[in-house]
Amino acid sequence: MQFDKEDIVRLIPQREPMVMIDSVSAEETDRCTTTLTITADNLFVRKGRFMEAGLVENAAQSAAALVGLQGMLQAADATPKIGFIGEVKDFHIFRLPETGDQIQTTVSIVAVVDAVTLVECQTFVQKEQIATGRLKVFLTNE
Repeated sequence: MQFDKEDIVRLIPQREPMVMIDSVSAEETDRCTTTLTITADNLFVRKGRFMEAGLVENAAQSAAALVGLQGMLQAADATPKIGFIGEVKDFHIFRLPETGDQIQTTVSIVAVVDAVTLVECQTFVQKEQIATGRLKVFLTNE
């Protein structure tokens, strides 16, 4: 299953200029990979680098996209659930990507308990891992 920039709004609640993913691909129901090309006009770019908060937001939106995909599998007209980052844990950033880099973020669901989804995230530029961590995302029913 592949979604491009125009389709992303069906999966996540964010809207421009806060959308931090360009495409989503998923071959499994509990894992997906997103891409984002870092542009100079991105809200999180400073001095040619994509800042730490941008990497965390990208990971969070990647998790939201995965949850959105799961919802769409249940009902084609599903509205994306609103999620809040409840915890960022063991998030390690090895380097900041630069303008022009394309990052790939893979998120995998580790556990789901009621409205809380725990995901593992790994972000790469080409084959170089630049970030890793875990997020707890709390979802609303709205």
